Amino acid sequence: MSAPRSWARTALRGSPLDLLLAGALFLFSLGTSFLWYIGFAIAFGSVVIASVARARFPDRAREFAVVVVLAALLVLAARAAGTPGAIVFGGLASLALLAWLAGDPLEVPGGARRAAPSLLIAAFVVGIAGTSALLLPSRDAVVGVAAGLFVFAVVLLAVFFGRPDILDRNRSANP
Repeated sequence: MSAPRSWARTALRGSPLDLLLAGALFLFSLGTSFLWYIGFAIAFGSVVIASVARARFPDRAREFAVVVVLAALLVLAARAAGTPGAIVFGGLASLALLAWLAGDPLEVPGGARRAAPSLLIAAFVVGIAGTSALLLPSRDAVVGVAAGLFVFAVVLLAVFFGRPDILDRNRSANP
C-alpha cells in the first residue's frame, strides 16, 4: 500500500518544472479560442497525467508521458490565434516542455542544469521569433519568419542533442 502513495505523492507534489510547464501551457491557452477554464483543464490536466505517468510506470512506458503534454500543446496550437502574444506564449510553452523533459525526476539529478546551454540556444531562437512577431508589420511575414526560425531552432537542437560533447564543459581533458 505504500508504493501507490509514494508515486502519488511524488507526482502530485509538483516539481518547479511541472508548475512551470503547466503555467506556460495555461498562458498559451489564453491566446486560443478555448474558454479560460477549458484551457486551464487542458494545461494542468495534461501535466498532472504526465507527471503521474512519469512517476508510476516502468522505465520504457514512462518515456511516453511526454505524448500527453505534446497532445495538449497540439490541441492548444490548433485553436491558437495568429496574434503575436499567442506566438510568444507558444514559444515559451515549447521551451518549458524542453526544460520539463530535461528535468526528469527519476533520472540523474540536475538534468535541467546540464541542459541549460541547449535551452539557452533554444530560448535565444524563440526570443528572435517573438521579437519578429512583435515588430514585423505583416502577419504573413510574422508567420514566415517564425516558422523559419522554428525550423532553424529544431535543426540546431538536433545537432546539439546529437553531439553533446560540443557543449559539455564538465568533461575531463584526460581520457
